[in-house]
Amino acid sequence: MITRTHPDGATRSPEAVDAIGVLLGWLERNGLTGYDPYDILGSARFVRLTDPSAPAIVRRVLLSARHRYPRATRRLFGVPPTVNAKGVGLLLSAYLRLESLGYETRDRADACAEWLAANPSPGYPGAAWGYPFDWHTRIFIPASTPSAVVTATCGQALLDHAEARNDEASFESARGAARFLAEGLNRSTNEAGDVCLSYTPLDDFQVHNASLMAAEYLLRAAQAFAVPEWHELAASCMRFTVADQLDDGSFEYWAPAQRTSTQIDNYHTGFVLRSLDVFARHGFDTATRALDACWAHYRDTMLSAEGRPRNEPGAESPLDIHSCAESVLCPSVLSARYPEALGLAEAAARWTIANMRNRDGTFIHGIWGGHRRTMPYLRWGQAWMLRAFTELLLAEERMLASAEDTPAG
Repeated sequence: MITRTHPDGATRSPEAVDAIGVLLGWLERNGLTGYDPYDILGSARFVRLTDPSAPAIVRRVLLSARHRYPRATRRLFGVPPTVNAKGVGLLLSAYLRLESLGYETRDRADACAEWLAANPSPGYPGAAWGYPFDWHTRIFIPASTPSAVVTATCGQALLDHAEARNDEASFESARGAARFLAEGLNRSTNEAGDVCLSYTPLDDFQVHNASLMAAEYLLRAAQAFAVPEWHELAASCMRFTVADQLDDGSFEYWAPAQRTSTQIDNYHTGFVLRSLDVFARHGFDTATRALDACWAHYRDTMLSAEGRPRNEPGAESPLDIHSCAESVLCPSVLSARYPEALGLAEAAARWTIANMRNRDGTFIHGIWGGHRRTMPYLRWGQAWMLRAFTELLLAEERMLASAEDTPAG
């Protein structure tokens, strides 16, 4: 049974408190194993039958069935549920924060930390994690190939756990994550000589959010483990991304050398914002200026006063649960800097709870063309929403504490 040791009246979002309780119950019953929106792409037969060279009718049927009948198509193609390291990292971060709010999630957090420490991808420097299925982007990425995004997410969570528990195994894994990000990824540079870290060891991709997430963690790890060269690498990666900021304050997904079309979306922008906020709090004025401009763009194009998030600037449809989660998480994180952010996060939380849930309280994949994709993916939806709601409660606690410390006029 999950309880809080202080009254729920300490928070302004009872809907989020209720949603957290439902998610915790579902996760307790479900465990760490689940399906993922992209796991079916690990089926060579599915990929072959949906290739552009396959018959058009077969492609259309399977691509539609993948989302309309997710369990049936996975059974048909022999795709098993798996434990996703990124989902475990997100849950570890959420459980530790919930513990600080009075929830009984200590054992869950410890179990997640133990799983991550025991299950890194073998054959790489330090400690690194990837996805448990083959996936396809501009190249083919085999299962368990470590990625910058997954490793940075897990590293952050493990360092949180290490510091909360003074746990040596978590410290070792957290240090290993930083070592992989600094040594195990490929590097490319811009004209100024600043660095972009690759997405995985197999590519030379220049993806802003991935490189910057790795840099954010390296900045933290440099201080935690007294490795100054990690600090220098992190600063260089930050400058690489900031140099590519568009005039309206936004950031494209790809750097110019690899950009083939415009791709600006909610959750990748949120990743960039939250990373820039860390650099700004470490005194990087360049990051602060970029953050201010990007926040204004994100606030005005991805969020709304009535709470409905947007996947892309100004677009009402389609809507993915990942964008909903980021629309709660990012403004909650930034609320200490921007006074309007907390209200926007609360509005997004209320809208998402009202419109993006199944009857059992789990969160759907999203809404496309008026069709609700109801599969409750663990990593993509449930873990991100729990992480987001947890950050919202923490932001509200900070706000309430600040109000109590302010003397009456």
